[in-house]
Amino acid sequence: MKEEPKIFLGRTDGLDAAVDKILHTRGAGVTINIPKNSALGSSVSNFQVLKRESLTAGKKLTIESVDDRVLELASLAKITASNPVFMRTQEKPSMDIVRRAPKPERKSAKLEKEVRVNDEGSETDEAVSLCIDTKAFPEAHERISFERKPSRIRRIILLSVIFLSIAGAAWGAYTQLPRATVTLEVKRREVPVNESVEISKKYGEVSSSAGNLLIPGELFVQKGNLLMDFPASGVAKVNNKANGTITIYNAYSSAPQQLVALTRFETPDGKIFKLDKQITVPGAKIVNGKIEPSSIDATVTASEAGEAYNIGPVSKWTIPGFKSTPRFAGFYGVSALGMAGGVVGERSVPSAEDKTNGEKKVEDALHASLEKLLIAMAGPYTALPGSTRFVITTDNVQLGGKDEGKFGVYMEGEIRKIVFDETTLKNAIVAKIQGSNTKGEKVADMALQYGGPTYDFQEGTIDMRATGTVTFAADIDTDTLKTNLLGADESSARNSLSELQGLNNGTLELWPFWVHSIPSDPAKLTVVIK
Repeated sequence: MKEEPKIFLGRTDGLDAAVDKILHTRGAGVTINIPKNSALGSSVSNFQVLKRESLTAGKKLTIESVDDRVLELASLAKITASNPVFMRTQEKPSMDIVRRAPKPERKSAKLEKEVRVNDEGSETDEAVSLCIDTKAFPEAHERISFERKPSRIRRIILLSVIFLSIAGAAWGAYTQLPRATVTLEVKRREVPVNESVEISKKYGEVSSSAGNLLIPGELFVQKGNLLMDFPASGVAKVNNKANGTITIYNAYSSAPQQLVALTRFETPDGKIFKLDKQITVPGAKIVNGKIEPSSIDATVTASEAGEAYNIGPVSKWTIPGFKSTPRFAGFYGVSALGMAGGVVGERSVPSAEDKTNGEKKVEDALHASLEKLLIAMAGPYTALPGSTRFVITTDNVQLGGKDEGKFGVYMEGEIRKIVFDETTLKNAIVAKIQGSNTKGEKVADMALQYGGPTYDFQEGTIDMRATGTVTFAADIDTDTLKTNLLGADESSARNSLSELQGLNNGTLELWPFWVHSIPSDPAKLTVVIK
């Protein structure tokens, strides 16, 4: 017969762990081995749940344990249970088969009794031999003797097992008995919630105004940019000028310098690029009598079309318009990246569909990247659906990607998220309901919904309505209760429990049945609040 699978639980394994192991064990039957002082031994309801889940899973449940309380609770839940220590397989008596020397022929078979004499000269029956007439039964020419061999070692082992079992039972009774369980059902009251709430980064603490709860909030902002290249599927005749970005420095004076659109900048080898739009270079700083240059970034475009103007980084651009003046040495440009996009003739260009698809991919990738950063910043705060806004602040398509036949899409974006500490909000709602009357009860449950939130992402504000219920329950100090009950007789304990404030019902269970007082050991008293 196929042996049923057996599950061994640890002492701290609770009901959830036991049920999970039952459901993940194959076979129509399962045996659970529960150790002494198991967490499951706190209530018969644990075993009722085990039985129900086993039946639902179509499994026959058996429990084995050396803990008498576990066995009793399993029995109350109508689960087959046994103590594996007292289960033994009965051994069959052994018999030796001894060959005897052949006897003289006899005319018939008869039973011969061998008599042996002990040391005192008295007869003892130690063996019984069966003699067979060899003439009548020629094939049987031997005498078989069945001798009983008493086993002294077996008797010693049996006595040892009995002794250890009794000692184990005595130790289990000493460590486990007696036990007491107090189950209390406390009074509850349910209060509806309907509050107007304003959450804002401008509030430093919880307050109220005109009946509205004002709760501190946080506004997180993250900015970023992304450039991606895509294949261009179109072909067109182009006459494009290279362009790029340079950094313009003012090392001349502390006064700002305005540069008009189309101001020329020249490379060391004589190539001319022009400012795309007017800028103002900030004034330099004077530190300890020395000038520290200021700077500003600007875009420039080549004066002519063609690939000749697709150049690499330039360490120093000059301004031809300042030549022969002191400003020529004081104003200059540096381009860390090269200039690109210059081409004349046919080339790959992006179609309208290429541009749309490329912009969508860049926007999605930038959004996901900034969202990930924002989640890390927000940490444990609560964010409601719709409390995040993402916008693209810069979007342009650049002809001439890193490789021929590609184009680039560059975007800058910003994401904002308004969050708050939900625990702070809940505490504020409870405090408003209770007022100054907080004695004798505590929050047992709280269910809230946030309706109609509106967001101001510039000010970092949420306006919404919080609705739901708060359930309060009588607050019973279990530590003090246990201290008062330890060592009390059954009658006194029941009187003490009946005098508790905020109690609907209560039960006192003493185990085993002959116990009529609560143990003095705190570990043997369990208090359950429902």
